Amino acid sequence: VESAGLRSFFSFGCFADRCENREDVFQRAVEEVQRRLRLEATVCFIGDTPSDIRAARHAGARVIAVATGIHKREDLLSHEPDFCVKSCAELVQIIAK
Repeated sequence: VESAGLRSFFSFGCFADRCENREDVFQRAVEEVQRRLRLEATVCFIGDTPSDIRAARHAGARVIAVATGIHKREDLLSHEPDFCVKSCAELVQIIAK
C-alpha cells in the first residue's frame, strides 16, 4: 500500500497474508470499519488471490483484484471480483474515482 502510493486513500488496513482463515479476518475488518466509523460503510477489499475474492464476498464486501501476484488476470476474473486490474497504477485510478 505504501510503496504503491495508496496509503492516503485508507484510514487503516487489515492484512490477511499471515492468517489461515481469511474469511474470519475479512469479517473482523468489516466489523472494525463499522466500529471506527460508527456507520454502515461500503467496504472494499483489495487482493491478489482467489482466496481474497472469496473472503471479501463472504464478508459482504466489494473486492478489487490486482493481478500483480502469482495469479493471472484471467484466473482472478473467473472468481468475479467487482474490478480486476493489472497493476497498482490502475488500482490508483479506480480508487481515486
